[in-house]
Amino acid sequence: MPFLDSVDETDATLVSKIREGLYGQPRLVTETLMRPGLRDGVTDADRATVALLLLDIEYARAADAMRRLRWLRDGIQPDEHYVFWTLWEGAS
Repeated sequence: MPFLDSVDETDATLVSKIREGLYGQPRLVTETLMRPGLRDGVTDADRATVALLLLDIEYARAADAMRRLRWLRDGIQPDEHYVFWTLWEGAS
């Protein structure tokens, strides 16, 4: 499903993180969102990828550690939202 086709809590949080990043490091956020895997647009399945790419900008080791979590490999599921963003906030 295309990103923001329908909006849920994960979408809202991710948009907030992108917005914060654009204020702090706009060039890096823009470059991140232009990566080859995302050029055709972001889908709901890409939300974890985008969040971790944003985390890479300042905390690459933390992002790598989160990528190794087996439950995260299929993206952020609705019941994983709170845990994912809690880990993300703790890492940043």
